[in-house]
Amino acid sequence: MRVLPAASVRDLGVTALAAGPLTVHIGDRTRPSGRPVLHVTGPRFPGDAVTWGAAHEENAELHEDLAADARTARDVVDLAQHTALASMRRALDAADALDVETAAPRPVAPSLASGADAARVADVLLRVVLPAYATAAPLLPARVHAALADDVALPAVRRAMHWRCAEAGRLLTARHDAHTWAREMVRPDAAVLLDLETTALDGMACEVAVLDAATGETLLDTLVRPPTPCTAAAAAVHGITTAQLADAPTLAHVWDDVLRVTRGRRVLTWNADFDHAVLTRSAAAADLPLAHLDDVDTWACLMARHRDHAMRWRYAPLRGPHRALGDCHTARRVLHDLAAPAAGAPPTRIPAPTRALEAVA
Repeated sequence: MRVLPAASVRDLGVTALAAGPLTVHIGDRTRPSGRPVLHVTGPRFPGDAVTWGAAHEENAELHEDLAADARTARDVVDLAQHTALASMRRALDAADALDVETAAPRPVAPSLASGADAARVADVLLRVVLPAYATAAPLLPARVHAALADDVALPAVRRAMHWRCAEAGRLLTARHDAHTWAREMVRPDAAVLLDLETTALDGMACEVAVLDAATGETLLDTLVRPPTPCTAAAAAVHGITTAQLADAPTLAHVWDDVLRVTRGRRVLTWNADFDHAVLTRSAAAADLPLAHLDDVDTWACLMARHRDHAMRWRYAPLRGPHRALGDCHTARRVLHDLAAPAAGAPPTRIPAPTRALEAVA
């Protein structure tokens, strides 16, 4: 793989992030901000590392302001911490503005002259050295990129680039795994798609549908009379009113059917955590045994696999009709798209995370 600059980073510093015993490590992306978190360890933090980056407002400018305050207060430790954090955050933000090309000729990495100024080193790293480091797995596997990204003796720019390349490797692996998984799920008798509508966001099931993942056959489609009424907010989404449920069967009356059509299959839902929680709550209220549905390994989250295949960091909504059977059909189309041969082709380019995040915001 090679990195394609989409923004200038000539003004980035390349100061090593080791300030005595103080170090900055790059963590995983956090969903609220979509950016990698930064963990600081040092003499002022004898226990767990201090984490920065989980909130949207954390950025390089914040750390520069805090560094200026520390300089005024003559606090050497805080000055070192926030200077290092500002440098690392700017480098990571620059790396997040880059595409990663996954099919490129393998260049030869030149060595850097010692004593070069920061702007020249940053420019060479972006244009020549990092493309060579990120060329292909035999040259530098993702695990090596990850190790170099955590090397606090390296310049911030170089660590950020290694982190971006390691992330690209993880994204490609997750994309391939999502396609392989989908192919398994569309085999005959392998899986069903289940969807629930509820009385409230944290309420009870009021509609359940189950679809054969391979054939699209409707295995179950019924309203369910819940023990609590539908809220106005829920009815505004799915259109099911308490009056419509008055003559519907209870969950206890259809429970044997739910267990029968899901037994021996993987149960796929768009949001597995949500649907599993709703069904567990609804079954408990009716004193019904979950049987095989109590096993979390029975359930699988199609939304997560879709995100992995799209190489995104935020989940996408299903955009179905908000009725159980209709949402099952929408989810099944997504599943079959993931299983299609074209979905198995590796991308030639991984888009910059900043643009990928904007695309689903």
